[in-house]
Amino acid sequence: MRPTRFATCVALTVVLLAAATAEAATLAPGALLTPVPAEAEPVGGVVLATQTSPFVSTTYTGELTSTVISGDTSNTLGGLTFTYVLRNLTGTHSINRLSINGFDDFRTDVGRAAPAGTIVPAYADREASGTSIGFSWVSAPIGSGAIAAGQTSATLVVQTNSPVFVPTSAFVLDGFPAGMLAFAPVPEPSTFVLAGTGLALMVYGFSRRRRSGR
Repeated sequence: MRPTRFATCVALTVVLLAAATAEAATLAPGALLTPVPAEAEPVGGVVLATQTSPFVSTTYTGELTSTVISGDTSNTLGGLTFTYVLRNLTGTHSINRLSINGFDDFRTDVGRAAPAGTIVPAYADREASGTSIGFSWVSAPIGSGAIAAGQTSATLVVQTNSPVFVPTSAFVLDGFPAGMLAFAPVPEPSTFVLAGTGLALMVYGFSRRRRSGR
């Protein structure tokens, strides 16, 4: 009996060590990561910002909570850590996709922490340009299903080497899309276009006033 108990203890120790050392995996532009690795919530650090943004579609309503953490000791890239929690509040449709813009050229490690009762994504992927990171929930045998009304996603963790963050756009999908705000390392290119357009109009107006003597 003793050898059996010893072997069982060794096996349990190996499992516990594996769980303790689980960590995010690199998600390069154009890559797909499945399964999304399990890891603990970000360790230590300071919460720089957090916001909960509501969204509405014709078939569901929900909210996305995004958080920015500085000094996460589990982030080996040395930059900010971003977390996202998606909730499907009401409606007739489930949600099977979340994408967040604004990661551009930054290095990213992706993982998820799954408190009891939350829905784990089947895979994460990144646009070839690197800008957008997405999480998808699909049915068995690939995943555990979409996020139904009243359900909450696992905590989605994106560790980066970025020292800065700004508001950006995010989208959810299940037949009908819905958009909301989130945090990411950099704004979308369109934000720069709009800012540049506004600056150009200001310069143009100023130059006209100078020419007219106003």
